[in-house]
Formats: sequence, C-alpha cells, structure tokens
Amino acid sequence: MLSRTVDLREGWVPVGTESFGVNIGLIPTHNAAIEITFNALRRVHSKISCIVDGDPAGLGYANIIHAMAVPGTKILCWPPNWTIEDVLVWLMRADEVAAVTMLSSKLSHFPATMGAFLALLKSADRATGGIKGDMVAYEAIMEVVYEIQSINRRAQNLLAGLRAAVDGVQNPLFIPEVAPRENILIFQP
Repeated sequence: MLSRTVDLREGWVPVGTESFGVNIGLIPTHNAAIEITFNALRRVHSKISCIVDGDPAGLGYANIIHAMAVPGTKILCWPPNWTIEDVLVWLMRADEVAAVTMLSSKLSHFPATMGAFLALLKSADRATGGIKGDMVAYEAIMEVVYEIQSINRRAQNLLAGLRAAVDGVQNPLFIPEVAPRENILIFQP
C-alpha cells in the first residue's frame, strides 16, 4: 500500500529515476513464510532481497537467508524491535500534528498521541481498540501519507533508500552490518 500511495503522488519523473514500484517487485508473505518464499523465488529470479522486522523473529529470518549465501541477496532489517507499524508511525512523525489531526477525523477511536496509536497498530485485540490488520485504518494511514507533503516526501525517501540498498548503492538510510554480514542492512531512522 505504501509503494502504491507514494507512486500515485510522484507524477512524471525523468528516465532513470523511476519509482520504487517500477523497479522493485514486492511479494508480501504471511508469518513464517519468508524462507519458503525466498527459496521459491530464487529459482526464477537472480536478485531476490528481503525486508524483515527488527524483532527476534525477523532477525531469525535474516540469519536463515544470510546463511544460504545466495550471491546478490540483500536483507533489509528494520531497527531493533521495529515492525512495519513503527515505520508507518516514523513516517507520520514528519508532521505529527497534521497526521494526528487528519487521523482523528478519519478514525472513530484515535488516541491522543502517536505513541498510543502505535500501540493500537501493533495490537490485534479489537476489545481494547487494536487495529492490526484493520484495512480501514490502513487506508486512513495511506491517505495521510498521500495528502501531507512532508510525510509523503519522507515515504519517497524511504522507498528510494530501500531501492538503493537493494541495488547495492550506499545510502544513509540502510547501513550494512560488518563483514561477513554486509548483505544485511539495518534501517537508520
């Protein structure tokens, strides 16, 4: 959803600066399917990379993919204990006041702070207001990313950093671990 939202805002761009979505194919996986998906895709494409959470499970997947030693593979990791929900809140913190205002108008039970919103994003417990997996909430977040220019710009930079990292181009958003694990790159918010 994030890639599509950013692509919609970009408009026409010069040749050679095409969007993330034009150059990178995203294949979402369900929990615990990263290794299976990676193995299936590497048989049909020579350049497969992964994005994993910074939690213990994600780092475990990173270690498994790294141990396969597939040439050209990049493993991008969110910071320690971060998941995609942390990334979304980091994006919205580019203009937290505008994001809170807009989300408050779109979501019926928006908490007062972005930190409290993050807790709800990570929780699937509907009885306590959790919104993990809630497509209405995700669409509202994407509207914020689309509409608020500073947030959209931050999202564009994130996707450009992802693309650069996958292409092997150094950038300040993704820093490689030390050898021999330099194919694992950690996001630097």
